[in-house]
Amino acid sequence: MSSSRRTFIYAANNNNGFLCGHAIAQAGFSPEYLLLHPSEKQKFGKEIRSLFPRTPVLEWGEKRLFEKLESIAADMLLSINFGYIFPSKTLSLFKYSMNLHTGYLPFNKGSHPNVWSIVEGTPAGVTLHVMTPDVDNGDIIAQKEVPVSEMDTGKALYSKLEEASVDLIKEVFPTLLYGEIRKTPMPEGGTFHFAREFDDLCSFSLDDTVHVGAFLRRLRALSFPPYKNAYFLDGHGNRVYMDIVLSEEEKRDS
Repeated sequence: MSSSRRTFIYAANNNNGFLCGHAIAQAGFSPEYLLLHPSEKQKFGKEIRSLFPRTPVLEWGEKRLFEKLESIAADMLLSINFGYIFPSKTLSLFKYSMNLHTGYLPFNKGSHPNVWSIVEGTPAGVTLHVMTPDVDNGDIIAQKEVPVSEMDTGKALYSKLEEASVDLIKEVFPTLLYGEIRKTPMPEGGTFHFAREFDDLCSFSLDDTVHVGAFLRRLRALSFPPYKNAYFLDGHGNRVYMDIVLSEEEKRDS
Protein backbone atom coordinates (compact mmCIF):
# COMPACT_ATOMS: atom_id res chain seq x y z
CA MET A 1 0.00 0.00 0.00
CA SER A 2 1.03 3.59 -0.55
CA SER A 3 2.33 5.55 2.44
CA SER A 4 0.33 8.64 1.41
CA ARG A 5 -3.30 8.77 2.43
CA ARG A 6 -6.07 9.81 0.09
CA THR A 7 -8.24 12.63 1.38
CA PHE A 8 -12.00 12.20 1.30
CA ILE A 9 -15.36 13.86 1.76
CA TYR A 10 -18.04 11.85 3.54
CA ALA A 11 -21.59 12.41 2.25
CA ALA A 12 -23.98 10.64 4.60
CA ASN A 13 -27.47 10.47 6.02
CA ASN A 14 -29.66 8.16 8.07
CA ASN A 15 -28.67 5.41 10.49
CA ASN A 16 -26.57 3.55 7.95
CA GLY A 17 -24.55 6.69 7.27
CA PHE A 18 -24.00 6.99 11.00
CA LEU A 19 -23.07 3.32 11.50
CA CYS A 20 -20.57 3.30 8.64
CA GLY A 21 -19.21 6.65 9.77
CA HIS A 22 -18.73 5.18 13.23
CA ALA A 23 -16.68 2.34 11.72
CA ILE A 24 -14.55 4.88 9.85
CA ALA A 25 -14.01 6.96 12.99
CA GLN A 26 -13.14 3.90 15.07
CA ALA A 27 -10.50 2.98 12.50
CA GLY A 28 -8.92 6.38 13.15
CA PHE A 29 -9.88 8.15 9.92
CA SER A 30 -11.58 11.51 9.46
CA PRO A 31 -12.92 13.19 6.32
CA GLU A 32 -11.82 16.60 5.18
CA TYR A 33 -15.46 17.67 5.18
CA LEU A 34 -18.85 16.19 5.94
CA LEU A 35 -21.58 16.68 3.34
CA LEU A 36 -25.06 16.38 4.84
CA HIS A 37 -28.64 16.91 3.72
CA PRO A 38 -30.19 20.34 4.26
CA SER A 39 -30.74 20.76 8.01
CA GLU A 40 -34.49 20.24 7.82
CA LYS A 41 -34.07 16.96 5.92
CA GLN A 42 -31.23 15.43 7.88
CA LYS A 43 -31.67 12.08 9.60
CA PHE A 44 -29.00 11.25 12.17
CA GLY A 45 -27.30 14.51 11.24
CA LYS A 46 -26.28 15.33 14.82
CA GLU A 47 -25.05 11.79 15.37
CA ILE A 48 -22.94 11.85 12.22
CA ARG A 49 -21.46 15.23 13.20
CA SER A 50 -20.60 13.86 16.65
CA LEU A 51 -18.36 11.20 15.06
CA PHE A 52 -16.10 13.87 13.56
CA PRO A 53 -16.43 16.88 15.89
CA ARG A 54 -13.51 18.76 14.35
CA THR A 55 -14.59 18.20 10.74
CA PRO A 56 -16.31 21.15 8.99
CA VAL A 57 -19.75 20.57 7.50
CA LEU A 58 -21.31 21.41 4.16
CA GLU A 59 -25.01 21.02 3.41
CA TRP A 60 -26.54 20.07 0.09
CA GLY A 61 -28.08 23.05 -1.67
CA GLU A 62 -26.09 25.72 0.13
CA LYS A 63 -24.69 28.62 -1.88
CA ARG A 64 -21.54 28.02 -3.91
CA LEU A 65 -21.40 24.35 -2.93
CA PHE A 66 -19.61 23.33 -6.14
CA GLU A 67 -16.95 26.01 -5.67
CA LYS A 68 -16.42 24.94 -2.07
CA LEU A 69 -16.03 21.29 -3.05
CA GLU A 70 -13.65 22.30 -5.79
CA SER A 71 -11.48 24.32 -3.39
CA ILE A 72 -11.23 21.39 -0.96
CA ALA A 73 -9.63 19.28 -3.71
CA ALA A 74 -10.25 15.96 -1.96
CA ASP A 75 -9.21 12.76 -3.70
CA MET A 76 -12.36 10.80 -2.93
CA LEU A 77 -16.08 11.20 -2.35
CA LEU A 78 -17.81 8.49 -0.33
CA SER A 79 -21.62 8.55 -0.27
CA ILE A 80 -23.64 6.39 2.12
CA ASN A 81 -27.43 6.77 2.24
CA PHE A 82 -27.08 10.25 0.77
CA GLY A 83 -30.37 11.06 -0.86
CA TYR A 84 -29.27 13.37 -3.68
CA ILE A 85 -27.86 12.59 -7.13
CA PHE A 86 -24.46 14.13 -7.84
CA PRO A 87 -24.24 15.74 -11.30
CA SER A 88 -21.33 14.95 -13.60
CA LYS A 89 -19.79 18.36 -12.90
CA THR A 90 -19.51 17.53 -9.20
CA LEU A 91 -18.30 13.95 -9.72
CA SER A 92 -15.53 15.25 -11.97
CA LEU A 93 -13.96 17.01 -8.98
CA PHE A 94 -12.85 13.70 -7.49
CA LYS A 95 -10.46 11.03 -8.69
CA TYR A 96 -12.69 8.48 -6.99
CA SER A 97 -16.43 8.93 -6.37
CA MET A 98 -18.20 5.98 -4.80
CA ASN A 99 -21.53 5.07 -3.26
CA LEU A 100 -22.54 2.28 -0.90
CA HIS A 101 -25.88 0.92 -2.10
CA THR A 102 -27.94 -1.43 0.08
CA GLY A 103 -28.65 -3.73 -2.85
CA TYR A 104 -26.71 -6.53 -4.50
CA LEU A 105 -26.12 -4.85 -7.84
CA PRO A 106 -27.12 -5.16 -10.61
CA PHE A 107 -30.29 -6.27 -8.78
CA ASN A 108 -32.56 -3.72 -7.16
CA LYS A 109 -31.03 -0.50 -8.35
CA GLY A 110 -32.95 2.53 -7.21
CA SER A 111 -35.46 2.66 -4.39
CA HIS A 112 -36.15 0.26 -1.48
CA PRO A 113 -33.84 -2.62 -2.45
CA ASN A 114 -34.59 -4.51 0.77
CA VAL A 115 -38.29 -4.60 -0.11
CA TRP A 116 -37.83 -5.87 -3.64
CA SER A 117 -35.41 -8.61 -2.65
CA ILE A 118 -38.22 -10.13 -0.56
CA VAL A 119 -41.04 -9.47 -3.02
CA GLU A 120 -39.24 -10.70 -6.12
CA GLY A 121 -36.82 -13.19 -4.61
CA THR A 122 -33.79 -11.39 -6.03
CA PRO A 123 -30.38 -11.46 -4.33
CA ALA A 124 -29.91 -9.10 -1.39
CA GLY A 125 -26.70 -7.46 -0.27
CA VAL A 126 -24.63 -4.30 -0.31
CA THR A 127 -22.45 -2.90 -3.08
CA LEU A 128 -19.74 -0.26 -3.11
CA HIS A 129 -19.65 1.13 -6.63
CA VAL A 130 -18.36 4.03 -8.67
CA MET A 131 -20.87 6.86 -8.89
CA THR A 132 -22.07 8.01 -12.29
CA PRO A 133 -24.94 10.34 -13.23
CA ASP A 134 -26.98 7.16 -13.82
CA VAL A 135 -28.28 5.87 -10.49
CA ASP A 136 -26.51 2.73 -9.15
CA ASN A 137 -24.87 2.02 -12.48
CA GLY A 138 -21.09 2.45 -12.06
CA ASP A 139 -18.31 -0.13 -11.86
CA ILE A 140 -18.33 -2.34 -8.79
CA ILE A 141 -15.56 -1.99 -6.20
CA ALA A 142 -16.77 -4.49 -3.57
CA GLN A 143 -19.90 -6.46 -2.67
CA LYS A 144 -21.28 -8.55 0.15
CA GLU A 145 -24.32 -10.80 -0.33
CA VAL A 146 -26.86 -11.15 2.48
CA PRO A 147 -29.04 -14.26 2.76
CA VAL A 148 -32.81 -13.73 2.90
CA SER A 149 -34.91 -16.07 5.02
CA GLU A 150 -38.66 -16.61 5.16
CA MET A 151 -38.59 -14.96 8.59
CA ASP A 152 -37.25 -11.68 7.24
CA THR A 153 -39.50 -8.65 7.16
CA GLY A 154 -38.46 -5.50 5.35
CA LYS A 155 -37.18 -4.14 8.65
CA ALA A 156 -35.27 -7.29 9.59
CA LEU A 157 -33.59 -7.48 6.19
CA TYR A 158 -32.70 -3.79 6.31
CA SER A 159 -30.97 -4.36 9.65
CA LYS A 160 -28.98 -7.17 8.05
CA LEU A 161 -28.02 -4.83 5.21
CA GLU A 162 -26.85 -2.20 7.67
CA GLU A 163 -24.65 -4.79 9.39
CA ALA A 164 -23.26 -5.87 6.03
CA SER A 165 -22.59 -2.23 5.11
CA VAL A 166 -20.48 -1.76 8.25
CA ASP A 167 -18.62 -5.03 7.66
CA LEU A 168 -17.86 -4.05 4.07
CA ILE A 169 -16.59 -0.60 5.05
CA LYS A 170 -14.36 -2.12 7.74
CA GLU A 171 -12.91 -4.51 5.18
CA VAL A 172 -12.25 -2.12 2.32
CA PHE A 173 -11.72 1.33 3.82
CA PRO A 174 -7.96 1.07 4.45
CA THR A 175 -7.51 0.04 0.82
CA LEU A 176 -9.68 2.94 -0.33
CA LEU A 177 -7.37 5.37 1.43
CA TYR A 178 -4.00 3.73 0.84
CA GLY A 179 -4.21 0.98 -1.75
CA GLU A 180 -5.08 0.20 -5.33
CA ILE A 181 -8.81 0.60 -5.95
CA ARG A 182 -9.83 -2.17 -8.31
CA LYS A 183 -13.09 -2.06 -10.24
CA THR A 184 -15.13 -4.54 -12.23
CA PRO A 185 -17.80 -3.60 -14.79
CA MET A 186 -21.40 -3.60 -13.67
CA PRO A 187 -22.99 -6.86 -14.90
CA GLU A 188 -25.75 -6.51 -17.46
CA GLY A 189 -29.36 -7.15 -16.54
CA GLY A 190 -30.61 -6.92 -13.01
CA THR A 191 -33.58 -4.85 -11.87
CA PHE A 192 -34.46 -1.21 -11.16
CA HIS A 193 -37.29 0.21 -9.08
CA PHE A 194 -38.65 3.73 -8.69
CA ALA A 195 -40.05 5.15 -5.46
CA ARG A 196 -43.53 5.26 -6.99
CA GLU A 197 -43.45 1.47 -7.38
CA PHE A 198 -43.12 1.17 -3.62
CA ASP A 199 -46.15 3.43 -3.17
CA ASP A 200 -48.17 1.18 -5.49
CA LEU A 201 -46.95 -1.92 -3.66
CA CYS A 202 -48.34 -0.60 -0.38
CA SER A 203 -51.95 -0.51 -1.60
CA PHE A 204 -53.94 -3.77 -1.25
CA SER A 205 -57.41 -4.27 -2.70
CA LEU A 206 -59.92 -6.41 -0.85
CA ASP A 207 -61.26 -7.54 -4.23
CA ASP A 208 -57.94 -9.02 -5.39
CA THR A 209 -57.45 -12.75 -5.72
CA VAL A 210 -53.96 -13.52 -4.47
CA HIS A 211 -51.44 -16.33 -4.27
CA VAL A 212 -50.79 -16.85 -0.57
CA GLY A 213 -47.03 -17.05 -0.99
CA ALA A 214 -46.87 -13.85 -3.01
CA PHE A 215 -49.19 -12.10 -0.55
CA LEU A 216 -47.04 -13.07 2.44
CA ARG A 217 -43.83 -12.02 0.71
CA ARG A 218 -45.33 -8.64 -0.09
CA LEU A 219 -46.64 -8.14 3.45
CA ARG A 220 -43.32 -9.26 4.95
CA ALA A 221 -41.44 -6.84 2.71
CA LEU A 222 -43.65 -3.91 3.71
CA SER A 223 -43.53 -4.58 7.46
CA PHE A 224 -41.19 -1.96 8.88
CA PRO A 225 -42.60 -0.64 12.17
CA PRO A 226 -43.08 2.10 13.22
CA TYR A 227 -43.63 3.04 9.55
CA LYS A 228 -47.11 2.42 8.18
CA ASN A 229 -46.77 0.94 4.71
CA ALA A 230 -49.21 -1.81 3.68
CA TYR A 231 -52.87 -0.85 3.80
CA PHE A 232 -56.36 -1.50 2.43
CA LEU A 233 -59.41 0.76 2.34
CA ASP A 234 -62.36 0.02 4.61
CA GLY A 235 -65.99 0.60 3.64
CA HIS A 236 -65.67 4.29 4.43
CA GLY A 237 -62.56 4.83 2.34
CA ASN A 238 -60.24 4.98 5.33
CA ARG A 239 -56.85 3.32 5.25
CA VAL A 240 -56.39 0.30 7.49
CA TYR A 241 -52.69 -0.42 7.95
CA MET A 242 -51.18 -3.89 8.22
CA ASP A 243 -47.97 -5.43 9.53
CA ILE A 244 -47.04 -9.07 9.88
CA VAL A 245 -45.65 -10.74 13.00
CA LEU A 246 -43.65 -13.92 12.47
CA SER A 247 -42.52 -16.50 15.01
CA GLU A 248 -40.93 -19.87 14.47
CA GLU A 249 -42.20 -23.03 16.10
CA GLU A 250 -40.13 -23.99 19.09
CA LYS A 251 -38.02 -27.04 18.39
CA ARG A 252 -38.83 -30.01 20.55
CA ASP A 253 -36.23 -32.38 21.88
CA SER A 254 -36.42 -35.68 20.05
